[in-house]
Amino acid sequence: MNTLFFRLLDAEDKGTALQEAVAALPHNPTPEAFAVNPESFNLVPRSPFSYWVSQKALRTFVAKSKIETEGRLARITNPVADNDRFIRTSWEVPYKKDKNSTSEWTPLQKGGSFNRYYSDIHLLVDWDFSIQSYKGFLGTSHRPLVRPASVDFFFRPGINWPCRSQKGLSMRALPGQCIFGSKGPAIFIEGDPSKDLLALLAITNSSIFCELVELQMAFGSYEVGVIQRTPVPDLASKETDILAPLAHRAWSLKRNLDTITQTSHAFILPALLQVQGATLSDCAQAWADTVAATEQELADIQTKIDALAFELYGISPEEVGAEKAEGRGQKAEGEAESSDDDDEDDAVEGADLPSLVHGLIEYALGVAFGRFDLRLATGERDHPPEPEPFDPLPACSPGMLVVESSQEPEVRSQENAEPTTAPSHHPTTHHLPPISEADLPPNYPITIPFNGILVDDEGHSNDIVTRIRQVLDLIWGDQAGDIEQEACQVLRGSSLREYFARSSSFFAEHLSRYSKSRRYAPIYWPLSTRSGSYTLWLYYHRLTDQTLYTCINDFVEPKLHQVNQVTTQLRSKSDRTRDEEKRLETMQDLELELIEFRDELLRIAQLPWKPNLNDGVQITAAPLWELFGLRKWQTKLKGTWKKLGQGEYDWAHLAYTIWPDRVRAKCKGDKSLAIAHDLEELYEEPTEANTNRRRRRT
Repeated sequence: MNTLFFRLLDAEDKGTALQEAVAALPHNPTPEAFAVNPESFNLVPRSPFSYWVSQKALRTFVAKSKIETEGRLARITNPVADNDRFIRTSWEVPYKKDKNSTSEWTPLQKGGSFNRYYSDIHLLVDWDFSIQSYKGFLGTSHRPLVRPASVDFFFRPGINWPCRSQKGLSMRALPGQCIFGSKGPAIFIEGDPSKDLLALLAITNSSIFCELVELQMAFGSYEVGVIQRTPVPDLASKETDILAPLAHRAWSLKRNLDTITQTSHAFILPALLQVQGATLSDCAQAWADTVAATEQELADIQTKIDALAFELYGISPEEVGAEKAEGRGQKAEGEAESSDDDDEDDAVEGADLPSLVHGLIEYALGVAFGRFDLRLATGERDHPPEPEPFDPLPACSPGMLVVESSQEPEVRSQENAEPTTAPSHHPTTHHLPPISEADLPPNYPITIPFNGILVDDEGHSNDIVTRIRQVLDLIWGDQAGDIEQEACQVLRGSSLREYFARSSSFFAEHLSRYSKSRRYAPIYWPLSTRSGSYTLWLYYHRLTDQTLYTCINDFVEPKLHQVNQVTTQLRSKSDRTRDEEKRLETMQDLELELIEFRDELLRIAQLPWKPNLNDGVQITAAPLWELFGLRKWQTKLKGTWKKLGQGEYDWAHLAYTIWPDRVRAKCKGDKSLAIAHDLEELYEEPTEANTNRRRRRT
């Protein structure tokens, strides 16, 4: 027996719409009315009320093979548990491996935001190859574990998707040698065939597949069981040969747009240096045209995939209501949304002119510090070849400054802890960043401060603005002055010096761009006097336990001496003019601030402050919180420093450096903590009496 259903999702006044739809019956039924036998719902797993879908479409669930057949497997794992301890962004840990350690920072696709075909992996997890688990991982208190679930599928190429998204289902290529997370399950095919994976990637991003998924689930939750039960058509070699290149091209187009993102493994150059134009505005327009052309080609590819997918399933868009559901649950990529998923807050690099100009200036600073390779911008070095979608990720992006070598980089194999050789198209880098002075390529066009320190001090040899101008001069030549002037106008500042001096300008934008998945990881640090009158800029990847002493001895003390000479000279004049009086007052204030600044740097250095990049940016910077001018960052670091003092981050190297007795005492009763500090000899297995005592307390 049929039951009458009304579909009024798009009606603003649903009450009036329902009255009109009922009144039109039985002679003039509206498109919103459906007469369906509810028993047909049993054809779909969990029997959802899919009344608007044709019987032919519903029978697809019994007529076609499901994802979890034919050598295909969809898997999920359990949470890492302690994100602060085990997870980092890819740019905040050392690029070079510690040869004495069995653990290694390994790419982790935790879930991420809505991205089809391609999504860079910006997180790393501390993986111990000797035990095939996260370093120090013991599961949870109510469920102890030695290894995470589905560990046998880690490091295999596959297809990955975020479990939760209000924008719709988005499948993307999962590179080899990666770990997938609890919020980012993955599909694998026996033997890991790239062509078959690409063809399946196309099918699973088709509108018909997405509609069949949507039939089974609550809005915005793409659980692994739903994907396992969703049918897919059997693909002959002919269809595979059509679909695989389409998915590959979509992946390539999306990756090309990501080559402007400085935190991406794909980064090559900022947008304004990837196109031609006489002015920055012209370049921005050229990049906008590139983006528009890319989006149009992606739309054309999707149309081709959708058409072939409907043909392979043997049903039409009308039979699943796809033409009515177009755009349902799918916003434009990068569009803001409200979500409780900690991966949906990823900062998206804007394409507006101010964002693009900031990207150019931020890149110039990266070049000045030796992070990025200037030769790519000047044409002295060719752009590297594009990798394949399922290739392992490189240790660093192709835009970074490295020393090329004939030796292939090493990647770890899941089967054992022995290193294997990466594919030949990967960057053949032996010396990873930051390179040493001895590693600098011959005739490299600029001088690099290998102590990782620049200063906002006009006339100083390591003045930050002077160094950035050198970079702009080498890129733009005679146009550099005009480019700088236009950049300042776009950034609403009178000068580059002003843009760097205001805490709400350069550093605020840098903090935003280098913060993802609720990890804040800026790598260019402005340490300032109380009023911001004097600022030292530190490059995170060159921090050592001597950095603060270098700041004092090579920068602050000479500046104090210079200021003292000026104040002494002005004080000795008995007939000072009004301007000289004002200058004396300014110099006296600066002198006091510099003394205060020097003393604070010395206090922190003597804590002792011994930075270990494995701790991550936030913990490493925490003792310096008072020296940052941006209130938002200062507040966050202050909170981190308080937690460090209270023992909440005793797994960190910095905690052990500053409070060794406290940490060693904890290691006696905390095996995970003892493992973290390589102090397992201190751990004491609980005796039966202690165990019983703890049970009685609970």
